[in-house]
Amino acid sequence: MTQKTLESKLKKALTDSKKSAKSKKVFIGDGVFLYVHAKKTKNTIKWRQSYRTTQGKRKDFTFGDYPQITLKEVREKSIELHKKVSDGIDPNLQKIAEKSILRDSDRLFKNVSKKWMEHKITTTWRDNINRKSATTNKGRLDKHILPILGDIPVNQINRGQIDNLIKTIESSGTFETAKRVLSIIRQILDYSVGLEYLDINPADKVKLTQNSKSTLSNK
Repeated sequence: MTQKTLESKLKKALTDSKKSAKSKKVFIGDGVFLYVHAKKTKNTIKWRQSYRTTQGKRKDFTFGDYPQITLKEVREKSIELHKKVSDGIDPNLQKIAEKSILRDSDRLFKNVSKKWMEHKITTTWRDNINRKSATTNKGRLDKHILPILGDIPVNQINRGQIDNLIKTIESSGTFETAKRVLSIIRQILDYSVGLEYLDINPADKVKLTQNSKSTLSNK
C-alpha cells in the first residue's frame, strides 16, 4: 500500500466512523491496521497489529499514533513483532513488564527524593537564603539516608527500617542530625503519599529516643 492510498482509505474511514459513531479499521496487510475512531474533540488514529500467541490466542498490539509513526516505520515494527512472537514472546505481556520496571524505578526512594528536592527548590527554597537548605538537606540525604533507603521503592519502606536508621545516627552521639534526618524522610514520604505511591507514611510513627534538649554535637 502506498502513502497516497493509505491517506485515501483513512479519510473514508474517518467519515464512516463519524457517521456511525463507531470505530473503523484500515488494513495495510500482514495483520497491521489503523484503528480509527472519529470524535468531536480529537480523532483517535492508532497503528495496531493482530497476532496469535504460542497458545493460539488472538491479540492486538498497539504501536502508537499515526502520523507520528509512519507507514514505513510501522512495517519495520511489524517485522520485529513477528520475530518476537516466533521466539515465543508475547509483545503485550513484554510491554506490561517493561512498564512495571519503569514504574518501580520511578518509585525508588532515591528517585522520589530527587523529585522532592526539585519541588522544594521551585517552591520553598527559591531565594538564595533558603537555597542553603537545599544544599544542607542534600548533604544529609547523600550521607545518611540514600545509602540505606535509596534503592528501596517507597511503598516497601517500613517503620523498622527507618527506626534502625535513626537509632544508628543517635547512637553515634548526633541527636540533632537524627532529628533532621527523620524530618527529611517524613517529608519525602509525605510527598510520596501525595503522588499516590503509598497510602500511609511509615515515618510518622518513628520516635526519637533521646531528649530533644540534648547538647550533643551535630554532624
